[in-house]
Amino acid sequence: GGVRRRKETLQSQVVRHRTRLWTSNTTRRRQNNGARSRRRRGATASDILHPREGEHRRQLRSPGRNDSRWQGEAR
Repeated sequence: GGVRRRKETLQSQVVRHRTRLWTSNTTRRRQNNGARSRRRRGATASDILHPREGEHRRQLRSPGRNDSRWQGEAR
């Protein structure tokens, strides 16, 4: 899917300008896209932090490309 950007009020631009100073846009984009691709795969951030719990929940969704990772596991 394409990237959708929300229209910004003048206010939010001002705030962003003030906070931005210490990072470049590219670093922020680089930090984001890991999370974005993970979200697409159907694991939430908490799943990645605590992979063992919530496992059954992931099996209910379509088995992803890591299908084989779960197959040997009795749970």
